Amino acid sequence: MVKPTMLLYCSPKDVYVADMVDRTDLGDIINAMKHIEHILEICKTKDDVVRIFPLICDNFRWKGSPGSEEFAKEIWTKVLK
Repeated sequence: MVKPTMLLYCSPKDVYVADMVDRTDLGDIINAMKHIEHILEICKTKDDVVRIFPLICDNFRWKGSPGSEEFAKEIWTKVLK
């Protein structure tokens, strides 16, 4: 018997829910959460994150999110000037 499970993601600006029944990528999701927790431990501000991670706009993360690439570029430009 599969126990019905959902993943809830919340941030100050966003909420997302994903049905986890019959998902085989649970390990990937757990690893992503651990990575996020590690980033939160070492980065105290958004500027810290920008200094650690390069901005790469040529991958899947920017597809289907109008305006997000320009928003990110503006943040990186302000922090790294």
